[in-house]
Amino acid sequence: MHSPISYLPSSSLRSTITYAANRNSFDDYLPIIPKDSRVQSKAVLFRLDFQITVMRGGAPVVGELIPFLVSGGPSKARMLNATDRHGTATLRLETRISGNNLIMPRNNEFAMSTCNVVIGEAWYEAPFLITAYNCCDEDDFSGPLVDTATVGKRKSDFLYGGTGICMQGTGVGSDGRFIRVTNPTQISWNPGYAGVADQTKVVFAYTDAVHGAYAVVTPNASIAIDPTILPPRHKVDIVGPRALGARSGDDTGGAIKGHHFDNYAGAGKSVMNDWQTAGGNITAAKVKYLGT
Repeated sequence: MHSPISYLPSSSLRSTITYAANRNSFDDYLPIIPKDSRVQSKAVLFRLDFQITVMRGGAPVVGELIPFLVSGGPSKARMLNATDRHGTATLRLETRISGNNLIMPRNNEFAMSTCNVVIGEAWYEAPFLITAYNCCDEDDFSGPLVDTATVGKRKSDFLYGGTGICMQGTGVGSDGRFIRVTNPTQISWNPGYAGVADQTKVVFAYTDAVHGAYAVVTPNASIAIDPTILPPRHKVDIVGPRALGARSGDDTGGAIKGHHFDNYAGAGKSVMNDWQTAGGNITAAKVKYLGT
């Protein structure tokens, strides 16, 4: 992958700074999202290091720290060390701005030696745990049929059991219709979540799809996320060690904390069997941020 920068030092200038993006630990030139960074204002933090070379009158500038500005938003660029005997040093850009980031030396002497960095994709520095979840399917249950006021006769354990709609929020009936519980916070459970304690308090309704916290979830295209790690509705590419491809952050969950994504696999036990057959949970997954 080519370096994501363009720079302008004029050959006619006596004092110039040139910029070259450093390769990252993923062996390309994309920015890194630091493992200890968190989302702010629905934006991730991008970090990109450059080697800069500072010249004056054709000779390297030694032992100098030059201040820099970055156009737009909460962005900064700073030298990590003074220039060495070759006039080189490391310049670090940190920004939450996708698209163009123009780096400009504050010193008038180098004012024309600007560098435009185009930010798009980036690697998460931290590895991820990738798990999977599903919604329940009435065909997987065997309890007796019970009448409801809103969704007809349904299997009792599909509605009220510890792995049924009351626990999962949404399920698929034997007729293919999605059913959701409308008052989950009012449900009381038997010890060990062995079924709903008072079934008369539960209200069900038909719905058009499985709705995540941020959008409708699509099998093997949506993930549940920690919104401090990935902004809602933003996309990632789960690269490996088992590649899953592009996913959208359409849901969240109480158990999804830190660098952990939960892949929505679809409805029923069969999709979870497929997940296990494919290799099951992925530890230390390599993840690329794709943006919105």
